[in-house]
Amino acid sequence: MSKALICIGDSLLGIRISRILSGKAMAYDIVNNAINKEDLLRYDIFIVHSSYKLPGLYSFIENILIHNPLPVIYVSLNTMSNQFQRLSGNDWFVHIDEVKMDSELPLALTMFQKNKQKIDTLLT
Repeated sequence: MSKALICIGDSLLGIRISRILSGKAMAYDIVNNAINKEDLLRYDIFIVHSSYKLPGLYSFIENILIHNPLPVIYVSLNTMSNQFQRLSGNDWFVHIDEVKMDSELPLALTMFQKNKQKIDTLLT
């Protein structure tokens, strides 16, 4: 994966996430403003933290997963709410506990990268 979009309202946690991505030699952009689906076309993975305020965030993520399978990593301090639990069966969605982020985020990135490589191999 070459580039990630991080949507977050917590700048300190943004630094932690950027450190993890830098350790995996992954480029990234961090935003705290509203985005739309077209913005995601430039990215290979979408990381969103619960502090990111976007009206209809769940629907936005669900549409991403349905229309263009882009890996989505949702990071929060709380256990998954009921609406995000419905997405847990989707192969392109992972919920990460903020407390375990230093170990779980690199694993999720590796998993998505391997899945993408397998799909690319099948398509060629």
